[in-house]
Amino acid sequence: VGAGTKDFERHPNVLRLILGEDLGRSANQGSGGTAETRNKTGDVSFGESNNESNKVSESLDSAVDVKTNQICKGGVGTKSKKTEQKPQLWDMHSLTHMQANIDDATPELLAHAIDILIKNGAIDAWVHPIVMKKGRPAHCLHCICHSETGNANAAYVDATQNAPTDDTSAEYRLLNIMFRHTTTLGIRIQRNILRAALKRRFVEVQLPYRDNIREGKVDVKISSLNNGEVVSVKAEFDQCKVVSEESSIPLKIVSSAAERLAWDHHVTPQTILYSEIC
Repeated sequence: VGAGTKDFERHPNVLRLILGEDLGRSANQGSGGTAETRNKTGDVSFGESNNESNKVSESLDSAVDVKTNQICKGGVGTKSKKTEQKPQLWDMHSLTHMQANIDDATPELLAHAIDILIKNGAIDAWVHPIVMKKGRPAHCLHCICHSETGNANAAYVDATQNAPTDDTSAEYRLLNIMFRHTTTLGIRIQRNILRAALKRRFVEVQLPYRDNIREGKVDVKISSLNNGEVVSVKAEFDQCKVVSEESSIPLKIVSSAAERLAWDHHVTPQTILYSEIC
């Protein structure tokens, strides 16, 4: 019902298609008839009807791209047009995630472990509270680092999913630290975790508050999409803290002033526009 000629953007112009066998043919076959025997209406033989059904099915298959579920631009019987691929707006990284449940370590020990993990190449390290067996309050220590290739690809995933740890890799170094500096007896490892990441760069701005060890200089991190659009500007907290404490200026004023200078002097107007995905 309804195989029209109008082409829609998101679906084929077909409401319902029913393919079946002529009951008259089945009765004739039971009495010794052939496939070419006319049906009860006398309009068309089963062989002809079956051929027509095949033609309709082939026409519909060529009209719809089964992968994208989109109708062809030219309508029924035309070759499917590939969907236009837009450039990736962010980078994809392959990471390794290590975690351990610990129920017999002091807060000081866990804080020291996080600090030493970050100093030895971890992208990030953190803990979150958990409840272990017998109702014991505990913590789960997490650590992530870059996989050896840095960027994700299928070949690397296949090669390293069950591979032993290389004793020169960041993974090996961080595992060694977790075992030696905590009380854990085992560490779970998840390789090839994907992370979408923005591009980042640092710029230095000069604040008017110069009576401090930094002389008013603060680094600001600028994050952007791959098309150049700036989406985040953030002043370095530790540097702003030094300026604030030594110059007796509220921290919120120091950080906001640094970020405003970065916007004004290091971000072009063209990179402030919102992209079409917003």
